Amino acid sequence: MREWSELNKQAIGNGASGPRARLILAGLVLEDAMPPEGAWFMNVMPSPRRMLWHAIGGRWYVRYSRSIRRDIR
Repeated sequence: MREWSELNKQAIGNGASGPRARLILAGLVLEDAMPPEGAWFMNVMPSPRRMLWHAIGGRWYVRYSRSIRRDIR
């Protein structure tokens, strides 16, 4: 799980700023995480951000991922 912490630090330090970008980054992590890793990631996510993820972040991520994968088919 240490590698996820390092990835998160690097991503935020290299430009994932603002709530939308950080929630999309969380979606990227959660999409590729195994269930134990996803549970760990959600547990270490600060409470306000976790609430935002459940309220709007998941939808933002789905919209974002569809937009970038539109032409892949």
